[in-house]
Amino acid sequence: MKKLLYTLATVVTICSSACACGGSYDEFDTYNTWFFSAFKDDYSFFKPSANSGNINDWAVYLGISYADAEYLVLKVGKIEIEAALNGYLADPKLKFLTTAFVKKHRHALQYLVCAKTIEPYAARNFETYWPWWYYDESPCVSALGEEFIENLQLACKSETDRELKLRYGYQLVRYAHYLHRYSDAVAYFDKYVEPLGIKNEVYYYALNQKAGAEYNLQQYSQAVQNFMNVYLNSTDQKESAYRSIFSFCDGHYTPNTLIQMRS
Repeated sequence: MKKLLYTLATVVTICSSACACGGSYDEFDTYNTWFFSAFKDDYSFFKPSANSGNINDWAVYLGISYADAEYLVLKVGKIEIEAALNGYLADPKLKFLTTAFVKKHRHALQYLVCAKTIEPYAARNFETYWPWWYYDESPCVSALGEEFIENLQLACKSETDRELKLRYGYQLVRYAHYLHRYSDAVAYFDKYVEPLGIKNEVYYYALNQKAGAEYNLQQYSQAVQNFMNVYLNSTDQKESAYRSIFSFCDGHYTPNTLIQMRS
């Protein structure tokens, strides 16, 4: 692991220098061949946590088991959560959504409805060699419209719970990124995410999206530093950040990549 961290740190330095000097991908290949040949296709050192950092955070926040949090966040649909908010419960696996629970966590459940509204537009399946900081619009991610951006900004401003405010900020950053509004994505991160001072898992989800937007703005030095920050601190986004660092430094992209937006 020490060797890997040293290698990544060296790559950050070289890539940052090359990008700052207007270096091309050919120059990256020249300077970095031995780094990439040693590490870029070998992910065996990644030992993913049995539990998602994001789901762990939800379990703690809601005071429920990891299994219940996983089911609520990843398995349950928007309709079921809306029904629970209205006092109806058809799914026996959601028995923990008692009247008292719904009253206490109404804002969190409303956030999940918002997140699940995005899910139909969440998967990006690339058939070409695009870098994974670039998102096409098929299915059309812009279908939710400008009003959705406005609603997310309103939620960021009006929500009083800082952890939920952070999650709305993350949704705003990544949605702007998906719309190719890269400057907006960076600005939203700086305005709605960073000032909260919360460095939990969803913060690094948002930082990963910001780094991708920075890449598309040709802010390569800042992008690679932020990807490195995600790699070092995130549980769920570690491999994604690692791949990003090496992919845009050597100019090789992986086809057929499925990017899944998370709640």
